[in-house]
Amino acid sequence: MQWYFYPALASDTTSNATLVNLVLLHGAGAPIQQPFLQALIAALNTMQINVWAGNFAYMELVRQGQRRPPPALDKLQFELAQGVDELVSSTIMPKDACATAPWFIAGKSMGSRVALRHLVTTDAERSLDSQILQVPSAQLLPAQGNSTSVNKASYITDFAYKSEADTVVKNTDGCATVSRPHWQGYIALGFPFVPPAAVAKASQVKASTFSASASQPLAQVKDTAPVHDITLASHASNAMTIWLERAEKRIQDFANLTVPGLILQGERDAFGGKAQLQSAEFQAKLAVWSNIRLQTVAGACHDFKLAKSLQKQGSSQMTDSMLVHALATQVRVFIDAVLLAT
Repeated sequence: MQWYFYPALASDTTSNATLVNLVLLHGAGAPIQQPFLQALIAALNTMQINVWAGNFAYMELVRQGQRRPPPALDKLQFELAQGVDELVSSTIMPKDACATAPWFIAGKSMGSRVALRHLVTTDAERSLDSQILQVPSAQLLPAQGNSTSVNKASYITDFAYKSEADTVVKNTDGCATVSRPHWQGYIALGFPFVPPAAVAKASQVKASTFSASASQPLAQVKDTAPVHDITLASHASNAMTIWLERAEKRIQDFANLTVPGLILQGERDAFGGKAQLQSAEFQAKLAVWSNIRLQTVAGACHDFKLAKSLQKQGSSQMTDSMLVHALATQVRVFIDAVLLAT
């Protein structure tokens, strides 16, 4: 796993925000260097959040021009577990960040699934968090590759896309003695509840259901509206049942999550949007997940881009950059609430 460090910006004297560390994972199709995540990182850095952004190994190959699909979830989770241990064992990790600042973990889409599985899988090992570990050294890419010093604690943040200009910084000391992070909370940015293809299949209406109505004049359709409405309601209920069945494998880990969690989900998200998340069936599941908070984002899709109609509302105009700042603010508010409760 390849790590990129984006340090929090210096706080002004009036800020009371606690410095925190956030591990951030990318989605299946684009690396940490994608514009959305870079803009989000920049916003988080202004809110006293160190961001440790990780690209999985397959994504680093994609960045080099090689076509690679993401590995299976269990393999990504194993890579993440090794990567976290390697990250905190590196001598380039600022000691104050590792020793004192709280740790949170977040992921975009696929990354949120991997992060969730990591938390649930390692929960049984939480008692080991305070034990001393000896783990292999990590490779850490600074946000700006102007220095190869392993003792440098921070780097000037550069949000430009990096390629061959990146400088690999290695821990030449072999191993470092550190404590594994104790995760304080979890954040999902667009959780992929059900792939769009599966959603489309669950939403299909059998041709026979509407064949009679489609061939009738408008007046006749109106006369049979009550029966038609019952048919629609029945289909909607059936489609939701199918959707939940498809989602079950991906959401079952939420029931075993022991740290507070926040799901930020666009209302137009094709992997699970307003129609599914506000259904009585899903809300019943959400009620069981006592430490999960779901926050829907009006007008946003899976990539957190706004519908064009929402960007043309005169004085109430919303832009993608404003949305990114709002997401970062929601993350900070969640973090503060968790810290206040501990």
